[in-house]
Amino acid sequence: MASTTKMKNYKRSAIDREVTFNAPIHICYACNDTGIIHNSDGLINNHMPDYDIDDQGKRSGGHDLALICYCASANAQTDIDGQIIKHGFRDSDGTIRNNYGVNIDMDVVREIHNLRKESWNKTEKLMNKLIQKNIKNQKASLPPEVQKVKDQLSNFAIKSL
Repeated sequence: MASTTKMKNYKRSAIDREVTFNAPIHICYACNDTGIIHNSDGLINNHMPDYDIDDQGKRSGGHDLALICYCASANAQTDIDGQIIKHGFRDSDGTIRNNYGVNIDMDVVREIHNLRKESWNKTEKLMNKLIQKNIKNQKASLPPEVQKVKDQLSNFAIKSL
């Protein structure tokens, strides 16, 4: 039976949650350490315009084959004795196992990783700046992209009722 850790260093205090925004931390921002490159922000479509687009032109996640990353998360992981503890999407020679998905150019993956990482850094700085303004009772206007999502969500809530 696994021992439980008494320290809960993953917990944030209530005050910390109210005064800081922390961007997620990943080793690979292209796949968020899953081994499969996601297209939630549409960056894949900059390189593959019809990726996950159906015949009617509607974006539909999962419509096309998965794009397999090149990071460690896409590969098998072994324990100290060399026994496989997690099969990856790629074999030891880098080929994709069992036709789980397809390759995408490694330079494209690097670009997507760098763009997403930079975007999260900018978001963290922006959100912390807005939080600090609001703490000081300086009503900060929301950035246009945040306001757009807020409006969409409020309209969604009204329509859903």
